[in-house]
Amino acid sequence: MAIEAKPLTSDQLRYWAKLLHFHEGSPQIYDEQFLLTSDQSEWSVDDIRRNSLALLLKDPTARCRFPARYLRLVKEGGIESEADSFKSCPEYLEFKRRVPVDTMSIIFASEHLTQPSSIMGHVMLSMSGVNSDGNKVDHAASFFTTLDFANPASLIADTLISGKPGFFIVQPLSKSLNKYLFSEQRNVWRYPLALSAAQLEMIQAHMWELGGAEIPYLFQSHNCATLSLDLVRLEVDDNEERRDWVSPIDVVRYADKHTLISERRVIASDRWQISMLQEFMSNDEAELADTWVASGGDVNVEQPLTQALAKKLARYRAVGSEISGQHYEQLQTASVAWPEVSLELTDYRDPLQSAPDSHVSTGWQRTDQGDWVTFNWLPAAHDLLDNNRNYFGESVLRLSELSLRAGLDGQGIQLNRWTLYETLALNPRDKLTGGVSGYFSLAFSRDSVASVDERMNLGAEAGVGTTYKASKDIGTFAMLGAGLQVTSDQLIPYLRPQAGLWIYEVGAMKSWLKIGSTLPATGESYYYGKFDHSIELGRSGLLTFGAERKTSKDMSMNSFNIAYRYYY
Repeated sequence: MAIEAKPLTSDQLRYWAKLLHFHEGSPQIYDEQFLLTSDQSEWSVDDIRRNSLALLLKDPTARCRFPARYLRLVKEGGIESEADSFKSCPEYLEFKRRVPVDTMSIIFASEHLTQPSSIMGHVMLSMSGVNSDGNKVDHAASFFTTLDFANPASLIADTLISGKPGFFIVQPLSKSLNKYLFSEQRNVWRYPLALSAAQLEMIQAHMWELGGAEIPYLFQSHNCATLSLDLVRLEVDDNEERRDWVSPIDVVRYADKHTLISERRVIASDRWQISMLQEFMSNDEAELADTWVASGGDVNVEQPLTQALAKKLARYRAVGSEISGQHYEQLQTASVAWPEVSLELTDYRDPLQSAPDSHVSTGWQRTDQGDWVTFNWLPAAHDLLDNNRNYFGESVLRLSELSLRAGLDGQGIQLNRWTLYETLALNPRDKLTGGVSGYFSLAFSRDSVASVDERMNLGAEAGVGTTYKASKDIGTFAMLGAGLQVTSDQLIPYLRPQAGLWIYEVGAMKSWLKIGSTLPATGESYYYGKFDHSIELGRSGLLTFGAERKTSKDMSMNSFNIAYRYYY
């Protein structure tokens, strides 16, 4: 058959752009073997589709490398359909036999607050089906990179600017679940997708194509969520261009928006279940479960919920090597007659109900220097004023947050703060499982540590501490931080002890109160107190109020602000 010369329709262009991983007119995968050309002038959807057609017509075995392109061209009429099209592709057929795709799901692993790379969670696709041996099997397709935290500067440059080699792999789902549920104690949500057999075949074929490609990993633009979303979008009639920044939960939101999710299943980690169970019992009952584990099962436990807590705690400590394998076997023997307790977790926490991971805000600020109009943009991801009820604990992740202000008294436009990177995890300390809180930030700001004035500086700070939740709506924390600040003429090390309190209130409101002091090696120490309040306005809006006072030996400074935040 002759190669088509007619131009592609808009529907064909959209589909091939997704199949070739183009975003805003440019390829996201630069592998010349994937693009079929080293000539960047031919890096267009139309050219690569034409080259794919020419290759598949010239060399029938090329369908073994590009089965999804072959299937699409057959559907479009560019190639004649054949019976048993892949009979000469033993490796691809073996992949289909070993990794059947009768159903597909989105797997979302909750945030891992002690690892910055996973503070927003992780997402991947799972495939389930009956293999050639008649066994039901589950596999996961995941995209990731290796991270070296020993060199933070290189890590930031590689993952945000130059890119790192990415790895797209398919492996047994149990391997990933064991890592998330037991090694990292993260919850997992499974969202089965309503896709037809033809759609599943196409996605499976495209996974095979990706397995042989060199794919770059960029934290902010081409990560695990980006690739997972591109796979889901492949078979959705979607006229929208995907956003630049995609977070793991955005993949679930996309599927939910397009009514692909047929149901939701929650697999909770032992640590989460231990925390949840304690919300429904007294301290004495929780201590009894702890005593039962420590004693090797020698104390009597009668209440079913306490028994459930004791069993979860025993496994949690065995996985964490806090008790020996022999001790755990003894506990299993002691609890063999206990009835199984089924926990309803579906509505306990829902990541779909969390705030979107980007926002812009504008407002008004009054300081001792005058009145200001403020503008703030956070491309990713969330902060303490958000509704974080659906996270395991209060957390912050800011990537390249930009804060500007313009004086109403003629001061002009100023950079107020540019947060290059900030992460904070307030892990509630549990009397049975422990928990450490901490933070790190790198930012240009007007928060001077040597005085209460507003000189611009560059600062890096880290701290560690503890968090306690008095109830599901009230929590407190205390931390000690240390940092280094660079001004135009000084390099200033400092300490920053601080404490705070947060409250979730009726009417979708939330309040924060923080107090602390900054103790520089040179210059004046000062104390500060800060109050923030937020009110949710629907799913996409937040009204925020803030007041702060800084006091040193010789002077003080006050500020007040109000702003409207829009999530997108």
